[in-house]
Amino acid sequence: MEPNEFCFAAAISACAKAGEWERALAVYDDMGSRGLVADIVTFDALLAALKHHSRNYVKEKAGEYVTDDKNGSRMVQNLIDLKAAIDKVVLECFDDEESFHSSLKEAFEYSINLRQNRPAELVAKYIDAKLRSGNKGGGEEELENVLDSVLVIFRYISGKDVFEAFYKKDLAKRLLLGKSSSIDAEKSTIGKFKTECGSQFTNKLEGMFKDVDTSRDIMAGFKNSASVQSK
Repeated sequence: MEPNEFCFAAAISACAKAGEWERALAVYDDMGSRGLVADIVTFDALLAALKHHSRNYVKEKAGEYVTDDKNGSRMVQNLIDLKAAIDKVVLECFDDEESFHSSLKEAFEYSINLRQNRPAELVAKYIDAKLRSGNKGGGEEELENVLDSVLVIFRYISGKDVFEAFYKKDLAKRLLLGKSSSIDAEKSTIGKFKTECGSQFTNKLEGMFKDVDTSRDIMAGFKNSASVQSK
């Protein structure tokens, strides 16, 4: 008895559940060689196998980056590059299928939170370096793109209160020591956090800019007063 479309669909589905994506593709190829046409059930089973593999791949690679103590300084950039590469595959090969994005989102969230506080600290430091350097001579638009990319990684972090503590400390240093490359970029970044997490998350950060402005006004007034008195 020759296997029919339903037999192949069941076989592919079994491969998907077992995480055997390569075998699922081999079964699909065998199906085509027999002149059988895949239906929607078969395609769904094949997609499930590929999603399962993609999710496991992201968990493994992202997990390696997060748990690698020796290359912690590269963690955030590696995660950004991995996310961009995976997004490109999903767009070009799977027509930007939403179920793929949902599956991969779960994989990133799992891997990034394998360590409780370290990812939050490194994301804050990554943003600090970019806002200090101004993206090493790149334009403001390029800097915005970089910040948008790291914001994607920020979304996956569960300990956002830990991130806020590190970010607040770094922001204070940039403002007080005049190390920020662009106040507009600083405010734009906080605006992104506000959109993501709400005003309660950014109230203290926004208040720091007001404190700096108030301090600057007081100092200017003091200098003007001292100048008048000296005359």
